[in-house]
Amino acid sequence: MNIKNTFLFEGNQFSNKHVIFSLLIIGIIGIILRVNYLPLDIPFLSDAFLYFSYANDLNILDQFPNGYNFTNNGWPTLIGFIFNFSPTTEIFELMNIQRIISISISTLTAIPLYYLCRKFFPNYLALIGVCIFVFEPRIIINSLLGITDPLYIFLITSSLALVFSKNKNYIFLSFACIAFSILVRYEGIIWFCVLTTIFFIINKKEFNYKLILRYGIIILICILIIFPMLQIRIDTMGDDKISSVLQGSLHDVNVSSDGENRIYSFIVYLLNGLMNLFKYLIWIMIPYLGIFVPIGAILAFKTKDQKIKLLILGLIIVLATSILYGYSRGIQDTRYLYPLYSIFSIFSLFVIQKILEQTEKKKIVASIIVSIILITSISYLEIKSIDVEHERESLEIFKDVYSITNVINKFNHESGYLTIIPILEKNESIIISNFDQNVKNIYYEKDLKLEEFIKQNTENGLTHIVIDDGENRPDFFNKLMKDEKSFDYLEKIYDSKDLGFKYHVMVFEIIMDKI
Repeated sequence: MNIKNTFLFEGNQFSNKHVIFSLLIIGIIGIILRVNYLPLDIPFLSDAFLYFSYANDLNILDQFPNGYNFTNNGWPTLIGFIFNFSPTTEIFELMNIQRIISISISTLTAIPLYYLCRKFFPNYLALIGVCIFVFEPRIIINSLLGITDPLYIFLITSSLALVFSKNKNYIFLSFACIAFSILVRYEGIIWFCVLTTIFFIINKKEFNYKLILRYGIIILICILIIFPMLQIRIDTMGDDKISSVLQGSLHDVNVSSDGENRIYSFIVYLLNGLMNLFKYLIWIMIPYLGIFVPIGAILAFKTKDQKIKLLILGLIIVLATSILYGYSRGIQDTRYLYPLYSIFSIFSLFVIQKILEQTEKKKIVASIIVSIILITSISYLEIKSIDVEHERESLEIFKDVYSITNVINKFNHESGYLTIIPILEKNESIIISNFDQNVKNIYYEKDLKLEEFIKQNTENGLTHIVIDDGENRPDFFNKLMKDEKSFDYLEKIYDSKDLGFKYHVMVFEIIMDKI
């Protein structure tokens, strides 16, 4: 059964001009939503700052920098290349360029997603599928972070759109996208396996030496894309980062199932991953995908369209490997599932199709559905988007902390600003990997007593303890917040509340003689 022919507005199939105009409007709304929540005056932390540092150094040196040791350098390599065309070298402006590129790529994913949806539905339904993705609040928030995901999702979605094309030569472009995705995030290897499976199933009736030759050309294209970067990683980082990650994953699985009863241990390992996967799948269905995706998945299973069956197969492969690799190891992150949003959009269209079949006022109902999606997304963003005011206060407070001490106890994520401040104060073009920030964030183990932590780190220059009113903090944070004198060897010398900040941070000087 051809799904595209089962449901058409009679005489109202959109023209190409109408489609282009609609995509443009969706894109503009998507950009406006993202820019509205864009934290332009907040510096990067964590992974985003690591990618920025790499891109910055690549831009200044005009060669791949040494001194870095992380796996996914495809995204910062692209950013570094774009930085070459920037007239500014100011740190904040370059960070914002990275953010703008990220939200642009996230919005441009509408184009390959539209063509992917068109493989199964008429063009106006495909446009609704694009709205589901572009307005998805988690995708919007993720695009503001300046990290790898938007480019990775764009490449995965493009590869899926191309693999189902009637033009058989597009298969080479499809695998080229997958090869680039592996450089952006090594999990692209899973999608390489998915595309390989789809390729051979689609062409199973033509299985001969010509097909093997085509696949050989595909492998050659992937090698030509991937291997030069792997060699660069070996030269600048010491290894290719992919083989070591794969070996580490196999080691984790082996260790988790070690012991007297290996089968039982492995089952527990997988069940833990299954429960985490189920939890995060439910989580990412909020606020509106949960209405469409579960029923849509059932309807998709019932269809006889081979392309849908192959998409479902790809989904199963990705979910299975996510269980084995990620969630069984206790990784608390929904980002592994974000590339699946394109497939979830297609599942959603099955339900929307059924809804529109029940009414004669199809255009009005479709408009209402899109409006509800947009309003729901904005409502979610208002609640869950980046708290810009809190981040601004955090930055200002840790500027004060930096003037007091450059060595503190680490707590996520606000204490990370202490590391960024010396670079921001430099306010000039610098090679970040060579810059001595002279800052230490010392990790505090929850089971460790505070006195023991202090004694262990006096040689590291620890002279002050910093606490805040954040969640998931060590017990002594709460004790000090309630009673500043609960530890007689700590003397408060800074309190952000005294300066009118909402975010409560206190700095205590350690009196070593009293320990």
